[in-house]
Amino acid sequence: MREHPIQYFYHVTQTIKDRLYSFIALIVLLIGTSSKYEHYVERGAFVIGVLVLVYSFFKWKNKTLTFDGKQLIYKEGVFSRKTSIIPLVNLLNISSEDPLLLQILGIKKATLHIVGNDDITFSLGKKNLIALEKAINIRQQSINKEKTTFLKGKRLLAAALDPIKLFSSASILFTLITFLQNLNNYEDSGVIEVFKSITMEDLPQIIVGFILLYLIVLVISYPLSILLVMIQYAGYQIKLEGDAIRILYGIMKRIDRKVPIQQINGILYEQRFGQRFLGYGQLWLMTMEGKILLDVSVQEKNVNSVLEKLLPELKIERFAPPPKRSLLLFEQMPILLSLILVFLYYYFFGYSFFLYFLFIPVFFGWLKWKHESYSELKNNIQIKKWRAGSLKIYSLRKTTIQDMAISTSWLQRKMGVKTILLSQRSEEEVDLYQAENVKI
Repeated sequence: MREHPIQYFYHVTQTIKDRLYSFIALIVLLIGTSSKYEHYVERGAFVIGVLVLVYSFFKWKNKTLTFDGKQLIYKEGVFSRKTSIIPLVNLLNISSEDPLLLQILGIKKATLHIVGNDDITFSLGKKNLIALEKAINIRQQSINKEKTTFLKGKRLLAAALDPIKLFSSASILFTLITFLQNLNNYEDSGVIEVFKSITMEDLPQIIVGFILLYLIVLVISYPLSILLVMIQYAGYQIKLEGDAIRILYGIMKRIDRKVPIQQINGILYEQRFGQRFLGYGQLWLMTMEGKILLDVSVQEKNVNSVLEKLLPELKIERFAPPPKRSLLLFEQMPILLSLILVFLYYYFFGYSFFLYFLFIPVFFGWLKWKHESYSELKNNIQIKKWRAGSLKIYSLRKTTIQDMAISTSWLQRKMGVKTILLSQRSEEEVDLYQAENVKI
């Protein structure tokens, strides 16, 4: 089985970009557009173009994927041939991420996720992809009704409050506004003179002004963030097909991922800082490949209803009380150090304005300690914590935890505290602070 013929042209552009672009740019930079070398450049470009076409053809021709019932045989290469024999048991799943152009041409860009090896990407027609999935028994008959999630009302607003999308939208808008304002003023803008005139007394006003300006840009860019969310998660669907969960969404890039349930290590419910105002968060599957988005925006109280049909054994139960209050001192050590540094800065330089920034680390440190909790249930371990401005709730299968590492610093030993690091069947690791009498 070979890739779709349209991939031949992709190999042409990829070869030029990866192997020739910098070389050609260097030649043009050195000789410029001098007529003295023009005929050499034309002849060289013609020869290189023919070689690229021939090389790309053999690269496409030699890239094959076959299945003999128990294993996959993958071959690729032109000058150096590579053959990979992959037992079927090492195949995790097949997913696809299809750009809009491939969707129009009816092509699916499938990625085969392999245990212990690099993923294999293969562009196939829809019929060939379905045939491959059937051959290796990935696609099964659906036994549950399809569950479709529509982004409406608060769900759409909460998804758009994702700081990553919101700040990316704001950055785009902020850059565009700045560029348009200075389009005709770069030569006489006097930027260097302005910076030279700034003194330490002006610094607080500059910081406050920049923060206010950026907040205004964030508010203006919020509609743009909503539009990006609508495009990215359009047609969001969750299906239970046999023993696997299938997730589909997107327009510009159509995502089609299928995850066998036995390869799921646990679930992660995350409420980022902006989303907490509306009471919504994101639900992730923790798999051997990493995190996979399961639901765009769901309330914490509704997480169990989402998991009821998909993963009932990972339902979130009532959490144990927070750890001992003696942990508060250890958790606040960075804040205590910052207090000392700011006090020294204020003592020597006398800028009381910076004291207001003390409330930020103190507030977030208190939130981090307040939300820390741990509980061990029959089939899973549940950890609740506050990290990097977001609330995270882990529900991990006990059978997927490979090992547990424990480390203690001198201060931790004096306080009767240890740091526990849980490692799973993937690169995902979960760390938590617990008292000495906690057993896992």
